[in-house]
Amino acid sequence: MNSKNNGLFKNSALIALTMLLVFSFIACTKEGNVLEEPAGQLTEPTKAEATKAPTLTDEPAATATPIVTEEVTPEPTATFEPPAEPVAVDDGRVKNIRVGFEQVYDSEWDYDNNEVLFYYQEDYPVLDEKDAVKYPELAEAFDEFQKAAYASAKSVLSNLRECADVDKGEEYYYGPYFNSTKMLAVRTDSNLICLESNYETYSGGIHGIYGTWGYCYDPSTGKTLAITDFIVDRNAFVEYVYNDLMTRNDEDDYLLYDDMRQCVENYFDENRLCFTVGYTGLTVVFNPYEILPYAMGQTFIDIPFKGNETMFNSKYLDVPDNYMIPMNGNYTIRNDFGNDGYIDTITVYKNYFNEMEEFNSLSFYLNELPVSKEFNTPETCYDTDIYYIHCNGEDLLYIDYWFASEDDLTYVYKINMNSDGYEENAEENPYGTIDLVTDEMYMSFSGNYTYDPMNAVMYYRYDMIGTNFLKAHYAIGKDYLPVQLDLLPEFSYYFNLTARQDIPMLKVNMEDTSSKPAVEVPYTVKSGSNLRMFRTDGKSFIDFLTEEGDDFAVRMYIEELREEYPDLDYVFYDYVPLGYESFDELFDNIIYAD
Repeated sequence: MNSKNNGLFKNSALIALTMLLVFSFIACTKEGNVLEEPAGQLTEPTKAEATKAPTLTDEPAATATPIVTEEVTPEPTATFEPPAEPVAVDDGRVKNIRVGFEQVYDSEWDYDNNEVLFYYQEDYPVLDEKDAVKYPELAEAFDEFQKAAYASAKSVLSNLRECADVDKGEEYYYGPYFNSTKMLAVRTDSNLICLESNYETYSGGIHGIYGTWGYCYDPSTGKTLAITDFIVDRNAFVEYVYNDLMTRNDEDDYLLYDDMRQCVENYFDENRLCFTVGYTGLTVVFNPYEILPYAMGQTFIDIPFKGNETMFNSKYLDVPDNYMIPMNGNYTIRNDFGNDGYIDTITVYKNYFNEMEEFNSLSFYLNELPVSKEFNTPETCYDTDIYYIHCNGEDLLYIDYWFASEDDLTYVYKINMNSDGYEENAEENPYGTIDLVTDEMYMSFSGNYTYDPMNAVMYYRYDMIGTNFLKAHYAIGKDYLPVQLDLLPEFSYYFNLTARQDIPMLKVNMEDTSSKPAVEVPYTVKSGSNLRMFRTDGKSFIDFLTEEGDDFAVRMYIEELREEYPDLDYVFYDYVPLGYESFDELFDNIIYAD
């Protein structure tokens, strides 16, 4: 709540034998109330022109307050100034940009035969709302991408429906028909946004078709970038790609072009190359039928930055010290893990054991060779979120397992590359190992975004009033585990509660995050008022937001109830407001898990 007295002092001098002084003083007190709704879904993405178009389808009400005269003795008050927005200082270093993905999805079910006739799904990129403000042109480009995805979905779904009606039952029908596109954030920083789109489609015949496309954006302009924006030495690039192709002895006899050097030159000059640019190098992709038959699959040619610096535009060699790549269902990533000038790959496979695609172990492949040991999970899983993290000079995998019991736990693995690069007689993988650092960590990254590992949002379940989760900012420490940065975690979902009675609380400054604030002003939450759970220290108090504004919080002190069950090796925690038996006594609309 803000109170401000404003004075207007006007002086007018009349050039004459006399001077007239006009004095006017206007005093007013204003009080503005705002209840800010949670930030909504950011509208997003654009398509890259150089590769392939997406195939998917109160104001606060000012309330006049009477001026307090000297005869009135006001109740004790305090001035609560809203927290000042920190001023960003540009230190010239490359910054991480938070990019995530959402999806267009639709399908049609054949109820007579109890099967899917066809389905369509396509990812599109979205920007974190704060980065959307910093990079408006990029946000606009992502918004165009989203519009294209929805528009494409309509036409593709129509085609899939027509194919299903005509072709079902034919000799070469291997339904259901589908069109699926999954995206990977290969690189997301203030110099470059690079997205990899992996698509697969089937619309009849003996097999479908699949491929990879790259989308590169200049964050400051939102414009798509071509291969010539990255390569400054065309001849060196052509020579590198050509030599790589010619050393693949098992593929020489199947190449579709007699003069592969000319082929590479044409692809470069005509801007037809599919490519992605990561943090440690550039990857050229030739999809099926481009230079090899379908049966030979895709061809990936990795050009590391290290050792080839003069080939590249130096701008794109400058990358953040720490970065993250959510694997987002694309279970292969490429990076120079050993910093030895060689682009490595890691692939993660789920070992399914039934048709419901449940699994209880993962297999890791490093540079297309297996890491000998499987990593078993303590119970059946139905999905995972996998994040590759490069921080403090180390390479990690954070894997969030979604267990059938509806719990989710994060396991941390470290990628250890052999110092000599390739060990011929290694007991396991000749390139290195992947070792478990810690298991059963009760926290996960919030959303499928490309966080800065030194400032990532993580959440964990912490039932205080009903069923809820807390979120806070963390940095990945030198022991590979997260270290909390925030003094006070916030609730990840702003549940609205309704007071069942008048509830005495304390008004506190939003910036005062101590367990005992310097200023606490008595405040009564009236019966029927709405409150939002905002933040907590997890043990002694909860701060709420009210309908009167978000520049202050109201605090309720709580106490922890602890019950131990030694026979079960289990401790039960519960919380109640001080002076009351339960939160249900005070609030309606408390949400509990089923």
